[in-house]
Amino acid sequence: MKTFISSIIIFALVCAFIITSSIGLSRRLSEIGVIAAELPSTEEAFEENKDGAYRKMKELCSLWQKTMEILPYFIGYDMLQAANEAALTMQANMESGVQDDYFNARVKFCDAVSLIHDFFGISPKSLL
Repeated sequence: MKTFISSIIIFALVCAFIITSSIGLSRRLSEIGVIAAELPSTEEAFEENKDGAYRKMKELCSLWQKTMEILPYFIGYDMLQAANEAALTMQANMESGVQDDYFNARVKFCDAVSLIHDFFGISPKSLL
């Protein structure tokens, strides 16, 4: 009986860890998606607020790198690789001023983060 009770306690702890990790990473992915959506999506918006866009890009890349340290334990590497490649391309093109490639990479990054967020965690969408 003691073994059964201890196994129930361990199972409950594992479930609690999985649920809290899922909730925390889901919130972080939502925050990344919001920041990425706030980046300029047109040439006019890019030219109007270059400094703000650079600050948001640095914030996004910092948060993304912190998230990339954790996500490979939970998500397939191919989805992460696509998002990471788009983030690096977006950052490099913003710094170099190549706007067409920046806008394409921004769309790819937003789509990849949205896909990762949909498949991650505990939701009906991720279970189907």
